[in-house]
Amino acid sequence: MYQSADNSSPTATPVAAPHCAWGFAVLVGLAAVVLTAGLVTRFAPRADRPIALVLLAGLFIVGDLLRVQMPHGADQVMLTMGGASLVVGMVLGRPVDVVIAASVAALVVAVVDRAWPFEVVFHVARTGWSTSVGVLLFFAMHPDRRQNAPTLWAAIIACGEAAVVLAMTTAVMSRLRTHAIAIRATLRRLVVTVVATTTSAAIGVQAISLGRRSPWLLPLVIVPVALVLMAFRTYAAERRSWLRHEFIHQATAALHQDRNLDDGMEAVLGQIRGALQAQFAQVVLFSANGTLGVLAHDDATKSRSLGEPSTEEIEAAWRLAEHLPGPAIVGVSPASRELLGVLGVRQGIAVPLRHDGRVAGLLLVANRSGDAPSFRRDERAIVTLVAQQIEVAIERGWLQQSLRQLVELERRLAHQAHHDGLTGLANRRRFNDRLEELLPSGREPHRGALLMIDLDGFKQVNDGHGHDAGDQLLNIIGRRLGVQVRTGDLVARIGGDEFALVLAGVDDISTAARRAERVIEAIEQPAQIRDYEIKVSASVGIALVDGDSLSPSELLRNADLALYHAKALGKGRFALYDPAMRVEAEARRVLVRELEVAIAHRQFEVFYQPIHDIVSGQLLGAEALIRWQHPERGRLDPAHFIPVAEQTGLIAPIGELMFDIAVTTAAGWVNGLAPDQAFTLNVNLSARQLRDIRLVDTIRLSLARAGLDPSRLVIEITESAIIEDIEHTREIVAQLNRLGVLVALDDFGTGYSSLSHVRSFPLHHLKIDKSFVASVATSATDAAVVGSIVHLASALGVVAVAEGIETPEQLAELRRRGCRVGQGYLMSEPLDWRAFGELLRSHRTSNWLISGPGAAA
Repeated sequence: MYQSADNSSPTATPVAAPHCAWGFAVLVGLAAVVLTAGLVTRFAPRADRPIALVLLAGLFIVGDLLRVQMPHGADQVMLTMGGASLVVGMVLGRPVDVVIAASVAALVVAVVDRAWPFEVVFHVARTGWSTSVGVLLFFAMHPDRRQNAPTLWAAIIACGEAAVVLAMTTAVMSRLRTHAIAIRATLRRLVVTVVATTTSAAIGVQAISLGRRSPWLLPLVIVPVALVLMAFRTYAAERRSWLRHEFIHQATAALHQDRNLDDGMEAVLGQIRGALQAQFAQVVLFSANGTLGVLAHDDATKSRSLGEPSTEEIEAAWRLAEHLPGPAIVGVSPASRELLGVLGVRQGIAVPLRHDGRVAGLLLVANRSGDAPSFRRDERAIVTLVAQQIEVAIERGWLQQSLRQLVELERRLAHQAHHDGLTGLANRRRFNDRLEELLPSGREPHRGALLMIDLDGFKQVNDGHGHDAGDQLLNIIGRRLGVQVRTGDLVARIGGDEFALVLAGVDDISTAARRAERVIEAIEQPAQIRDYEIKVSASVGIALVDGDSLSPSELLRNADLALYHAKALGKGRFALYDPAMRVEAEARRVLVRELEVAIAHRQFEVFYQPIHDIVSGQLLGAEALIRWQHPERGRLDPAHFIPVAEQTGLIAPIGELMFDIAVTTAAGWVNGLAPDQAFTLNVNLSARQLRDIRLVDTIRLSLARAGLDPSRLVIEITESAIIEDIEHTREIVAQLNRLGVLVALDDFGTGYSSLSHVRSFPLHHLKIDKSFVASVATSATDAAVVGSIVHLASALGVVAVAEGIETPEQLAELRRRGCRVGQGYLMSEPLDWRAFGELLRSHRTSNWLISGPGAAA
């Protein structure tokens, strides 16, 4: 409507409005609704034939679209013919219709201007608020609305008052959005707005007077409207022309007379923004490879600034400058939209800056809000001229090296070279330098200790809360570790979730241990991130500077070995390096090499432990168990090599080899069985195997090659594997179920999964851990636990399977507790493929079924 839009308006910026700004917009809207409701109850329409709401809304829309953007200092003021529409509405329309029509017009104009969502809400709210105030004032002065001179003067005064309310509401919002307001400039804009609004209101009075005499006289109103608009437009054009000529002169002087390129750049950006009445002006300068930039900008909503742009700004500006053949009005192509989206602007004039035949930067003059005018070709020529002057200044500035920029850049690069970009702690390079200082070559080492720190459970934070939360947690832990630093110490982040603490002046175990305990206690404190309280623990490896640490690399290796040992002990603790750890590490390296050879030469065998119905004695299936036929040490159980295989990633090829052998063997057995004879093959999967994205496809191909029905296969996973990545495991289990494969939860009762997790997984078996089975006949507690698990399985519709049955007493108690399926050495030890095949074909009733307590069951 009768607008007072300027470049510092809160509607100029597209970024998310603060809560206070949204709250004020909603408050203004509610005030408009309340006043409008008061108009309905207090003032009834007195006109015999009030103007229709649709016609009145159209009149407001036309009045708002007849507008001129006037330069006003470094800003601009939007002048419209909305005052005439308001006067006509107050005199001839219903009170409520006037407010509704004005609000609808504000909404239509905002949509036409492609305003941001916040702009639309605030524009409609402030229009409804100011209009309702003006209408209320008018009816309070002349409720009878007789079309006489006092009434028409009252309408003009009410219209001016509405313009004041609108301008002050806009000024308050500007203060909320930018935290600053220019009082003198606001008063000037207020005066201009009131004068322009009362002028258009006077034209509305003329229209009412002419229409009262004869509707045929209304076209005469076009003459003063056209004259006023022409006068405004002529003044605006002359003002812009003068500003541009003045700008060109000042820009040239600023760039070539200022000895400091940075100051000249900032000055010229402010001038070009004012000359073109733009909302945003920016220069991004690139380094030779485009990866580093120096940013200077002038923004109506911010103070001028010089600094380093974000990575997104550099990359988007680099791509846009590379694709532009020359100066262009941007906002259409995908590349330009990407940059404009990063900066939060809608349209602009972009000119690539060149130096020595390469792209050296980008000059962008742009508007954020949709109600700003589009740029014209003559304005593109002005920006191009400025860009040419900037290129000359860049060449001169780079030859002379702008001192402030060079010093700042060198300081920033020096800091980046020795500090972690996320936490601000020392990085690996600075850490290595500190170790060199602690262990100088050819000299006696200084007293000290190295603490290697690794977070336990950090992956779960990233998976459960997102990487942003993980980064925040690393920052918090970095600050906590910084508190642990004393004079001469150094704390560094050397990768991922791994930190290091170099302690100076420490030469005894007790001091290092106390420091490690404090580190663990500090890290274990809960961290509040967003709405979550996140807690992780830490493992610490300690290595003292002594005779065993002859070089920084050896000291680091010793601390790493101690850290590995601390994690193996159960995490959340520290361990001090001992020379025996090096022997263990060497043995582990030898074992890894031997495992690689074993995989290449297929030195693994698969044994099968029978699974029975412990009531009827029927053989139901077998669990596949791998053995390593070591050429020197003989047959090795999984406990001797599976943990190392898990840590090194060798578990994947070992698992695939075992799976192929077991599935192929089982397919051969099944071919000799009756179609209705029960038999399933159980195969264990480790947590690392579950994270393999090829897992389901590998199982599908193996089953197809062997010709084994998927319903004959049971995949066993542990509770600890589930808890590592619940959502991923749930998806894998769902895919296995769709394939037709059954899933069992192994070692149930010893992990960390909750009942809700178990219930949400499509499981078929719960395997009761052998630690409960071992004491089921001697411990009432364990017997009760076993009974609870059996009942839980029954409630979930799955089969409970007891592992590790070794005595008749255990068997009897399991039967009494309702368990029907089990395995263990009482029934049979694991058998090779020949022995198990014979057992499967014989249908023998084993001796264990008819011996021992509970046989009658």
